[in-house]
Amino acid sequence: MFHSPRIRRGDGRPYRWEYVDGVPLQSLRAPTFNELPEELLAQVFQLLVDDPVPPKDEEDPDDSFIRVAPTLIVQQVSRAWRAAALHAPRVWCYIDLDFTAFSALPNRSRAYLRTLLTRSGAVPLHVRLYNYLPPKDPGRRVPDEAAEEFLQAYDWLGCEAALDALVRQAYRWKTFELQCCHLDSHEARRALLGRIHVSAPLLEEFSLQLHGDAHTGFESKHAGTAPLLPYAPRLRAVNLDHNFLAYVHFAGLNGLSSITLGGAGYIVHDLSYALATCMSLKRLRLDSSVPMDFGAYAPRHPRADTPSTTRAVVLPALTDLELMNGQLQVLFPLADKLFLPAIQNVTVGPMYSTQNPEAQFAFLKTVCARLRRIHVSLTDPFHQPFSLSDIVKAFPDVEEVIAENWTVDARDFQELLRQGVGEQLTRLTMPDCHFSLLGGVAGVVVNFLGVRNADDQRWGPPLILDLPRQLTIPESVHTELDRCKTPTPQRSTQK
Repeated sequence: MFHSPRIRRGDGRPYRWEYVDGVPLQSLRAPTFNELPEELLAQVFQLLVDDPVPPKDEEDPDDSFIRVAPTLIVQQVSRAWRAAALHAPRVWCYIDLDFTAFSALPNRSRAYLRTLLTRSGAVPLHVRLYNYLPPKDPGRRVPDEAAEEFLQAYDWLGCEAALDALVRQAYRWKTFELQCCHLDSHEARRALLGRIHVSAPLLEEFSLQLHGDAHTGFESKHAGTAPLLPYAPRLRAVNLDHNFLAYVHFAGLNGLSSITLGGAGYIVHDLSYALATCMSLKRLRLDSSVPMDFGAYAPRHPRADTPSTTRAVVLPALTDLELMNGQLQVLFPLADKLFLPAIQNVTVGPMYSTQNPEAQFAFLKTVCARLRRIHVSLTDPFHQPFSLSDIVKAFPDVEEVIAENWTVDARDFQELLRQGVGEQLTRLTMPDCHFSLLGGVAGVVVNFLGVRNADDQRWGPPLILDLPRQLTIPESVHTELDRCKTPTPQRSTQK
């Protein structure tokens, strides 16, 4: 019930104050952010720092590498926000440090690092370091004036002290990422690996990358002689530049389930030694930061006059294999020694027409014969050595096929209607594909779906066909494609 007593302000004007069941309506307003409990504010701040792209320093917006802990910004809003931030150590545990920015603003950067290490208390740390340069590198090259200015402005002593401070906190690392540049000699790389060769009992993700002008492809032994880390029982994911494979191995990392080997150029090391001890590995990704289209690549084998030293590799838990930017050929030496009994998903792309795609396809049929999902993209849809239907026929258990940037014709659809072809296929996706279908795409697609998904046919699960939305076909065909995506009871496979 609403009522308003006759109350006057100090200036004599009437003041209307409404009540709801005897409670002043003004007291029922929602609290402001400053009035929220510290626990709720801490949760809001936690969501902010979990953002994968922290905000840049507003004082230098042109420098994309300068990153500031968001909590340093929100603590300046009010006393309540500052108190809430200071009592929440988990919102200070993300340390993003760019050594280039550190060199430009050394005093502020040292204070920034000390603040984060102090206020984070004893909680696990998420560390990301960029543009690290070693103090001594006999192979360092200075290709241009910009690189020379970069080296002259680098604060060697300050950056080394900052790295030492973070290495001393290795017992708190939960994730650790280090990106290096101008690391051009064996001596410098071994020295860096030695510095971060520390026990990390809480570490779950580890990343060590090279970028800039660091050249690749050192001649070296088949495998590294030292473990990547001496003690990391919780480590489950490693992202390593392949040039470090000459110095380290993964033995002793029993919980390791994901490995990404990247970097510029082709992997030139024998992967059998690196992978043979990874019995718990579930995901393997080979990638190149620079797409390689330099013609057919000949992987490095032992000389013909020496016995092969490549080891047999059995990965019983591996389910996902990603081979990007021409790196599939790196596995050719393992074609008859690589066993993947649990493989389900394979992604290859882009596949270059100049890199012997027939041999790549033969490798996949040999090593990944029982896969359930395959994603293959091409660089040139008009020079493809095999067809879309060839992929489906090569893998009898495949359930999902993603063919990107292919040329598709009516024969592909006809082959998919043959007995014994694609009987387990439930989804066919063709993004950015080119269609050369006589009689028009609409007629071929509608006829194919009508036969493939007919109730009286031999196939069990209905097929979902994903075509590019921008494809010029009648809207009724798009409607029919969408209807096929609606879940329906699975038909019996009995004849």
